[in-house]
Amino acid sequence: MIDNLTDITSLIKKRQLEQLFLRSKSTILALLISCSIYILLLYQHNKNSYLIVWYLIFIVVLSGRWLLARHYKARQQTFSLSFWLQIYRLGILATGLMIGSLNILFFPSNSLNYLLLAIIFPFGIIVGAVTMLLDFLSFFIYSVTLMLPIVYQTTMGRDHSYFGTGALTSILILFFLKFSKDYNGSFVSSLKLGYENEMLLDQLQLEKNKLNNRLGRILNDSSNEIYVVDADSFICLQVNRGVVENLGYDADELASISILEIFTKLDKEALQNLIAPLTDGSKEFVMHQGENRRKDGSLYPVEARIQLSTEDSPPIIIITVQNISERAEWEEKLIYQANFDLLTGLPNRNYIQSVITTAFTRAKRKKEKLAVLFLDLDNFKTINDSLGHRIGDEVLKLTAERIRNLLRESDVPARTGGDEFTILLEGLQNAGAASMIAEKLIEAFRQPFVVDERELFSTLSIGISIFPDDGDSLEPLMKYADMAMYQAKESGRNKFCFFSKDMCKDA
Repeated sequence: MIDNLTDITSLIKKRQLEQLFLRSKSTILALLISCSIYILLLYQHNKNSYLIVWYLIFIVVLSGRWLLARHYKARQQTFSLSFWLQIYRLGILATGLMIGSLNILFFPSNSLNYLLLAIIFPFGIIVGAVTMLLDFLSFFIYSVTLMLPIVYQTTMGRDHSYFGTGALTSILILFFLKFSKDYNGSFVSSLKLGYENEMLLDQLQLEKNKLNNRLGRILNDSSNEIYVVDADSFICLQVNRGVVENLGYDADELASISILEIFTKLDKEALQNLIAPLTDGSKEFVMHQGENRRKDGSLYPVEARIQLSTEDSPPIIIITVQNISERAEWEEKLIYQANFDLLTGLPNRNYIQSVITTAFTRAKRKKEKLAVLFLDLDNFKTINDSLGHRIGDEVLKLTAERIRNLLRESDVPARTGGDEFTILLEGLQNAGAASMIAEKLIEAFRQPFVVDERELFSTLSIGISIFPDDGDSLEPLMKYADMAMYQAKESGRNKFCFFSKDMCKDA
């Protein structure tokens, strides 16, 4: 990873050296072939034994450069980049001096044809040495040491043709040097730009990784379940730790599980209908409440926030699930407290009101009657005041238990006051069925309550109103049953009375 501009400079030097040494082998081979041909031509003109000596020394120089290229590949980490670059330049200097000395020592100065050959040959070698353009100083050393002897010989020649040739040669050398400098600058700039882009990409990737890691920690630290699901197959693509911990599956198992196997109240059609507003863009998210199934088969209530991401291909569904077990328990507790009496466990007036409308509807449909029984404990106030509220509460609990034991499953008993109870009797063919149940209740409450090994007596006074004979809503039926109950008390207690319209006249 590239951290700063210093690293970029080092990488550029390293890249230059790699290219210089990598291509030097082909350059050395080309030099050996071309110089061998040139030596052969010179030897035919001047059979000088020193020419052979020069050739052998030249082969030694080229062999040294060849070995240097091999050593760089194997041992480049052993020495610094500056060391290897200096060694490379020394090899270039030695090569240039050898070729330059060839023309000084063995060039037939009295032959213009050979002079032109001596100029064209080094220029050909320079053009062939394009790899040196990667390092301007190497190219400069090579060109000057190779061509300077030629320039000297031509400019010091006998006539204007020699001088003109030398001047032209000097101009060409300057051109090559200028081209080398520009090429080297472009090469370095290109590498620098590439490495700067790479450094920027590395930094962006690092920031992205940090963000992903931070997001991953946030997601995995969350107790919520987060699912990434394929929008077509509904297969889980990715989950957070909350899913693994809550469901009991491991990550590999979840990778092949459909979300429909987890969300028990959703099938494929239901889920497609649920996310339809996301597909058409009318909503950003939808909510779902249901139950999730764990690996062991147990269920727990959840609330899910579902989003669709069409930017991914294929599209994905992101589901954030909250386990609402505690909330559901609290809601159930609130619902229970709102609809049931905490002391006796019987339904309360609110519950009676919530079910009575449905009960009326059933009675009308089946052409049956419904009875409202209003019960009041006789002498309860005396027990409660003389023996205390604890004893009174125990009597109320035992009262609720007796009432439940005497009723059918379809009947609804409720505690609607301190010592007052209400019963809804459904499915009655006539009022006589209500009187039979009332008689059972009266008879049962003639038996004493046993509290703390003490027998306590509290009988019942019961008032009865009939739907639809006496009314078609709860309030009048409750009122009439209450009036009938007071009639039973005034008539001596421990009995039941049906409501009659005469009671309204008396009131």
